[in-house]
Amino acid sequence: MTAGQSIGLDGSSSTAQDSGVLTYTWSIVSGNGALGSNDSASTVLTAPSTNGSVSVKLTVTDQEGGTASTTQVVSITGGTNPVSSSSSSASSGGGGGGAMTVIGLLLLSGLSLLRRSMQRAAT
Repeated sequence: MTAGQSIGLDGSSSTAQDSGVLTYTWSIVSGNGALGSNDSASTVLTAPSTNGSVSVKLTVTDQEGGTASTTQVVSITGGTNPVSSSSSSASSGGGGGGAMTVIGLLLLSGLSLLRRSMQRAAT
């Protein structure tokens, strides 16, 4: 993902075995960035202006209190170098176009595991 870019994150495909009500909690585990809403099925991640990575965690809780979590690391490029402020860096800003697809696939695979984990915990 490109520095300063915003992308949508969606955990709405998570399900509980009993089709009950789910609550969602999004958080940034490490790195800098900003999340939109942290308590809904979907949110927006806005990347910082520096290169690096942001780890985003989604925890889903069912109405019986069972929880499952997944964490994804998002790489940030095209920004400033956080280690050395005296070096200049030229960037074309390219390379971020496919990031949303990769992040979406990672979240879907993580949420699929999350769904299976919640189903096992309920039995």
